[in-house]
Amino acid sequence: MNDVSDDMEAVSKSKLEKAITKQMPNFQIPPTRSDKQKYFGNALINKFKENFETKVWFTPHFAIASFHVIFGQLPNIKNMRIRVGNNYEDCRIHLLLLQESGSGKGAGFSFVKSICDDLNLIFHESGDLTNASIAGSMSPQEDGQAELKPGNLDPRYNGGEGIDILASNEASQIIDTRSRHYDKNALMNLQKAMNPMGTADNVITKETGVSNQAIRFNSDVSLYLTTFKPERLFQTMTQTGFLQRVVLLYNPISLNDKWMVGQKHLDMLENGNVKSIDNSDIVTAMKYINSYYAGVDKLTLTSGAKQAFKDGVLPYIYRPLLKLETNTMHEVKKFTTRYQVLLYKLAWHHAMTRLSKTVDVEDVAYAKKIFLPLFKKLVAFMENEYIVDSDTKTKTYSEKQIIKREYRNYAESAGKKNPWLYKTELVKRLQNIWDVSREASRHRLERYISLFEVKTTKSGLKVLRLRESER
Repeated sequence: MNDVSDDMEAVSKSKLEKAITKQMPNFQIPPTRSDKQKYFGNALINKFKENFETKVWFTPHFAIASFHVIFGQLPNIKNMRIRVGNNYEDCRIHLLLLQESGSGKGAGFSFVKSICDDLNLIFHESGDLTNASIAGSMSPQEDGQAELKPGNLDPRYNGGEGIDILASNEASQIIDTRSRHYDKNALMNLQKAMNPMGTADNVITKETGVSNQAIRFNSDVSLYLTTFKPERLFQTMTQTGFLQRVVLLYNPISLNDKWMVGQKHLDMLENGNVKSIDNSDIVTAMKYINSYYAGVDKLTLTSGAKQAFKDGVLPYIYRPLLKLETNTMHEVKKFTTRYQVLLYKLAWHHAMTRLSKTVDVEDVAYAKKIFLPLFKKLVAFMENEYIVDSDTKTKTYSEKQIIKREYRNYAESAGKKNPWLYKTELVKRLQNIWDVSREASRHRLERYISLFEVKTTKSGLKVLRLRESER
């Protein structure tokens, strides 16, 4: 990959670049406090959003998500590790936008590509997301050997330069499971590419059938994908982990949105006086940030920030799920762990945009501000469009009623209104009613555990009681 700290002179001279150039070649000297406020942190993010939205209209969150895809691919940023115990996450972010055709997605691609070009990041567009295209292929040679044709995810692609961002506005072929273009292996390898860089889970593999050779490599590419919403999207949601690894933006376009876009087009018809967009401050700031973090592989998380995650953010992920229909809740629940990691990445990104070596409360606040609307839209999307068959609905309702009835029977026998009940006792009662094993009863109860408040006694046993909303 190209080093984005190179070729500073390629960008037109801006006030920020002139100020930074005076400090070169020592990039570790930070700008003045006023320059930080004017060009970095929220100012940088807002400037990107402002410029992006001169090209793309009525597509909420597309600009911010695009910023973080680019920022996460800066060489020194994507190598930053967010440590979770003995494991880690990298700082890359991936995007999938679901939006109808003719709604301005292409202009977003063009804007992102122009920023990437100035940053010396390779933004590669492809309409082919087959496994041969992304993982590569082998061609037999006359001497009995095989010649590798690297795929888009392979660092050996593009003459050994690789690419930084793989973009496609025809991504339906990997998320519509019944499409004739659907490629299960391609989906699996794209999913692996999004796992933490350098880990065993990040290894892309493909059997070639040529000279007993297999293709195998780690990938550090970010994905920037858009498509219309396929009718069978939920099969991908429920059968794979692909959508949980991306920032999923679902933007239905209303008739009024279309009307407003039409008005915008008319305003520009035969109008050659449209103001040009100057991205030089954005590019210079990103280059400076990348250089500032050279040799830094982790940030410090303050105790206040960790507490802000626990008290001010995490509840907003899990509380909305309590109100969902049980089957829908279990599908949305699949997103919670991955989306919690997304929160970390957003906070880490924000800290680095303001040239900080620590992640603090203000970074968590930014992550929350960006994340919550995205998560709420995901929950609403699942609520409105996830179709549960009638037999499953009937079974779910019946099992919930049995569980609640047995709790109430216990409460009545105990002579208390809302007593705490040992979980093992409720498992035993349900086992007798359902005539199943203890383990099967425990598993079935766990499916409906959101009906209850749960706590652990001093002796380590779980006790539960019905939530107020379920009484």
